[in-house]
Formats: sequence, structure tokens, C-alpha cells
Amino acid sequence: ISLARMREGKRRYKRIEGAEPEKEEAPTREQCTAFLAILEDADSVFLDFAIFGPHGARLLKARRFDALVQGADGTFHKVELLGPSNYRYREWLQSYRVFRTLCIMFAVVVPAWLDRYARMIQRWADEYPEAWGLIYQAEVRAREEHTPDVRERLEEEYAEAIATKRPTRYDPKMPWNAVWEALVMHESAYWYKAIEKP
Repeated sequence: ISLARMREGKRRYKRIEGAEPEKEEAPTREQCTAFLAILEDADSVFLDFAIFGPHGARLLKARRFDALVQGADGTFHKVELLGPSNYRYREWLQSYRVFRTLCIMFAVVVPAWLDRYARMIQRWADEYPEAWGLIYQAEVRAREEHTPDVRERLEEEYAEAIATKRPTRYDPKMPWNAVWEALVMHESAYWYKAIEKP
């Protein structure tokens, strides 16, 4: 990423948030470069929080934690997973806050949906602290596997709305913003199946 584009992103963040990001929320230039490559080349916003997080320049031994996961037979087994443990939610949030900063810097998702998403994950972490492994897996799969499906559905709905001259709030310049709104407001069936009734 060019220094000019990095500075433009920082200015956008400050204009929207009213201040620069705190040190632990600020992405490095390398993290910005990786994020934009994923966004523009892979058409994705998935960042693996097992290797991506705050203080990117001094990051990171692989983080691991023990979790209960459901096997094919429906029973739960203890396994070791890569990713933020809990202090669980707190560690996840540190990585998510860097992701949040990137999304604001590069006009990918607005703060309201980013913040509501984090609070949704926090509610589950507070309600089911012993199930952080399950919550974390569902959250990772949402960002990595479920968001492309949600985006495709939203794009199809948008195309239909345009073709039939119906109003739509979908902004094709910020498709991931609509995806984050959907994850928070309209994807309860996904979250129910993934977390509450796996």
C-alpha cells in the first residue's frame, strides 16, 4: 500500500471517529496491505485472528486454547484450537478492533454495524463463557464461509430491486456494509444453528 493511501485511510478514520485509533487498534502498514489485498484480490474480508491482531509488527506466536467442539455423532470433545482464547472474548476483541479500524479506514463497513456485531459476540461470550470455542468457531465461519453467501444473496436482491424499480438501501460500492448489517439483523437462523443449537 502506498504511503498516500495509508494516510488517506487514517484521515478517513479520524473524520468518521473524531480521533485517531488507539495504539492497540491501529493497523500496521503491512496489515493494511494484506487487508486490501484480501479485499480487492480475493473479494473477501476474512482475516484469521489466530495470526492477525494488535501490534502487528511484533506479532505473534500462534495462539491456542482448549475448546469443546461437537463431533459428527453429536457429542462434545475437547480439542486445541488456534485463535484467541478468552480472556477469550477480550483477546478476540483486540483483533476485531484492528479489523474494525481497517474497515473504517478503507470505507468497507460503517462503525455502527461493526460495533453491533462485536456486542452480539460479547453477549454470547457472556451468556455461554464455557462455550467460547463453539462461539469462536461460529464467528470465524461466519466471516470466512457465511459472508460470501450473504453477499451473493444481497446482490441478487439488489439486482431484482433495480430491475423491478423497487427502492433498495443496498450500496454496491460498500457491499460488505450490507453483509455486516445482515449478520447482525437478519441472520438469526445461522447464529441459532451455529451457537445455540449446534
